Amino acid sequence: MDTEKFRYGGKLVKVCSAFEYAKSELMESTLRIRTISTRQNALIRVRDIVLSFGEDHLQIQHTILEFLAGKLNWNLAGSNMS
Repeated sequence: MDTEKFRYGGKLVKVCSAFEYAKSELMESTLRIRTISTRQNALIRVRDIVLSFGEDHLQIQHTILEFLAGKLNWNLAGSNMS
């Protein structure tokens, strides 16, 4: 009789344990999805802005980025010598 009473006890404990952290996991997953969506929307906006640039503007941006990358590499090389 006692074994019949607790026949499904182990299964019930497993199910309850699975639901214990479900809310926080769901909130974390929802936040992750919202973050990815926000990043995708931002990238779409940036792409649209870049597509609106003229050739002269793109060349200036490219030159600026090369200049900044050179400064960054120079600074990194200098900090590695210390």
